[in-house]
Amino acid sequence: MLLVNLVKFRHILGNLSLNLLGWVPGRLGSRLRQALYLLVFQEFGRHIEIASLVAFLDPWKICLKDGVKLDSWVRIRGLGQDSRIVLHSKVHLDRGVDIRTHWSGKIEIGERTYIGPYTCLSGDAISIGKDCLIASHGSIYANNHVFANRDTLISLQGHTYKGITIGDNCWIGTGVRILDGVKIGQGSVLGAGSVVTKDIPPYSIAVGIPAKIVKQRQ
Repeated sequence: MLLVNLVKFRHILGNLSLNLLGWVPGRLGSRLRQALYLLVFQEFGRHIEIASLVAFLDPWKICLKDGVKLDSWVRIRGLGQDSRIVLHSKVHLDRGVDIRTHWSGKIEIGERTYIGPYTCLSGDAISIGKDCLIASHGSIYANNHVFANRDTLISLQGHTYKGITIGDNCWIGTGVRILDGVKIGQGSVLGAGSVVTKDIPPYSIAVGIPAKIVKQRQ
């Protein structure tokens, strides 16, 4: 019991210290954060750039590989005991990107992928490939509410989880919504504002609500 309490105290102290230091501006704040990051992250690579006002929850579940760049107001939260978030080399999260696992989930983002401002990723299983371009204000939600029983509040009926996979070298336009259970093949392009409810084969161009394939890339 004592060991469990000590671990919980360490986690609480780590979260508190990390997020308080996020508000310290300038070179001093950067140096203080870098020193703490090396102690609390599951993995923390070299040449990582983290702006001020970035927030983490449970950083010991987060792996940041070499050259990752996180702009201001990014939030990364590893909720759940066995959850894991991995950002591979040179991933760039622009301002306000929000990433959150559920319960025992894993979110993995491949090398050199860019995610634009205020895009949200949430769920138990999200895999994004290498060299993807994901524009602003999108949503990638690998979960759904259960709502079968009309006599019970939807908020009390739980969730379902299937997972989302996005292949390498995809371009996803502004405001695209990708729903749970979808697989997007490598090299695909999704037009701005599309809602993706079904799998997209590799090298497809898809647009609309729901997204439909209009062309194949040659």
